[in-house]
Amino acid sequence: MKYDSFFITFHTMVKCYRNHNTATKLPEELLEAMSFSHVKINYPLLIFNSNNVYNLEEKKLILNVENIISALEKEWGKTIDVNGAKLHDDTIELEPKSFDFIDNAVLSPSKKKVAFSIHLYLAASFSTITGVLNVENSNIDFVEGPFIGQVQEIIWSPDENYFAYTLISNISEYDIYIINSSSLKKVVSITSTELLEEELAEKQPQGEFHTIAKLSEWLDNSYLSIQLIYMETENDIEQEFTKIIKYY
Repeated sequence: MKYDSFFITFHTMVKCYRNHNTATKLPEELLEAMSFSHVKINYPLLIFNSNNVYNLEEKKLILNVENIISALEKEWGKTIDVNGAKLHDDTIELEPKSFDFIDNAVLSPSKKKVAFSIHLYLAASFSTITGVLNVENSNIDFVEGPFIGQVQEIIWSPDENYFAYTLISNISEYDIYIINSSSLKKVVSITSTELLEEELAEKQPQGEFHTIAKLSEWLDNSYLSIQLIYMETENDIEQEFTKIIKYY
């Protein structure tokens, strides 16, 4: 049984796993632990209760919020620059335990690393941190951050030297980042609106518009294909574009 990335409710998954004898059948105690939660699957990883990541193939828990918070405490004020996270309410003081919601976890092609994102939700503000788990030694490292917004998807390059993710930083556009998986440095940082600069110059929209980015596929010769959607709310216009960006 294999899944794309999607959300399912607890009772739906319990019915599926209890009624079908599959190779990836979950232990009964894990099903009980997930009671009344929502689940996200990026096969073979399963995120439940928003704070645990379970490997369906290995049948074991590989990451949880406590692991991440412990690693964050060591990097707080270093890789993680809390001054860069401006919330709507600047009276709120951020701390490692503020980040308690794992929303993405994606296994690398070799299955040796997991790229993940974790966020907080305070005062109507999302603040997100991304990082990489080394599956073999459980070490966790972080991309410089945090970022304002919420990560929507993460994909690995076939050689796993890079991973990319999209982040919603405001309602009108997406941010796109490509990260070197060894140094965890950003090699590309661009918005969906910037990618459509030529099209926007031609359209010259007068009213409100939105741009949405969907990571499509990694191509040969250091390129990533991105699907973009342009929408004008008032004029009921929607168009799709494909852009190719070079990442090294």
